[in-house]
Amino acid sequence: MNTLKIYFETGMNIKETAAKLYVHINTIKYRLDKIEQKCNVNIKDPFQCMKLYFYIALKQISL
Repeated sequence: MNTLKIYFETGMNIKETAAKLYVHINTIKYRLDKIEQKCNVNIKDPFQCMKLYFYIALKQISL
């Protein structure tokens, strides 16, 4: 979830996400692909991204 949160916070910029997480760009691409497969979502679809972002935000509030 942290990868996805940072990805959204950087404006869906893979290069910035990789820099903030101190990993290679391909690692971020791999993680995003895995998230898409496991959650059955399209991260390039703004509406689905919005739903995922709200889910992450609500999850953090409830902790």
